[in-house]
Amino acid sequence: RGTLTLQADRPVPAVGPGLALLRVAYAGVCGSDLHILDGTSSYADKVVLGHEMAGWVVALGAECDEEKEGRGDKKHNSYCGDVELRVGMAVSMCPQFSCGVCSLCCSGRPNFCSAGGYESTVGYYSNGCFAEYVVVHQSQVRALPHGLSMEKAVLCEPFNCLLNGVKKLGKAIDNGNGDGDGPSSVRAVILGGGIFGLLWCAVLHSHGVRNITLAEPKAGRLQIAQKYLSSAPFTSVGVGVSKGDDIDFATNHRVGGSSNCGARAVHPDLLTGNKTDVCELYDVAIECCGEATAVEIAYQLLDVGGSLLVFGGPPRGASI
Repeated sequence: RGTLTLQADRPVPAVGPGLALLRVAYAGVCGSDLHILDGTSSYADKVVLGHEMAGWVVALGAECDEEKEGRGDKKHNSYCGDVELRVGMAVSMCPQFSCGVCSLCCSGRPNFCSAGGYESTVGYYSNGCFAEYVVVHQSQVRALPHGLSMEKAVLCEPFNCLLNGVKKLGKAIDNGNGDGDGPSSVRAVILGGGIFGLLWCAVLHSHGVRNITLAEPKAGRLQIAQKYLSSAPFTSVGVGVSKGDDIDFATNHRVGGSSNCGARAVHPDLLTGNKTDVCELYDVAIECCGEATAVEIAYQLLDVGGSLLVFGGPPRGASI
């Protein structure tokens, strides 16, 4: 198992050619960080954790030879959005380096790049952002839009993971269940009510899905999710909810009311009856809690032709 220690005297990292020194304003704790601490995920020895951050550019290293010649990372910058970095700029970062020119990068799969990819992940194999400063390649830095707070910007990296998930689901969301109503006809269930589960609710809702069920077994998280999903913008009309009806989030029953809801949060037992009989089926099921049992439940909840997205990723050695 990993051991977490605190160091108060770490020196400011040096900035080499092609690199950027960032000052961290906020850093997010990912489930993978917890997997590192419990020994179920691979990582480098004595590395500073953290790969979700928002902060500012403090210093920029000189251009490397490939950038001067217009190859490699310069092309990669253009591929990801060509923004000239400058000291003082508010930024987030992509935690993985990639060359930007290989066939995998050019086909939109930079996470498999042999020059970087997974084994270049900041916070796994190089020092991450659970520190005042972090050094990354300049091609990994992303400028933040004006007006976006650091508190929200720290969610850029996890939000990008969700957008990749939406892309993978593709027609399962865009075409709905085939009745011609598109996303509004999709019945979606999300297993896991942590930050990723709540973000998935927001992303699906913004994509037009109006029948969203979030399942969470822990009472504290369930209560937070119920409060979140009972507020705007989730109070729009949901598929299958009649005007004048509302949903009692605690019991999963429709009751009389003046508003309608496109999302709900319930305990998983309400979806599986006596834990063996499924009460309701869905077109899309998303596992985002990193538990093998959640993958199994998600599969059981799928209707014929449904799509399952394993987003959380169970720890190494888990059996499904």
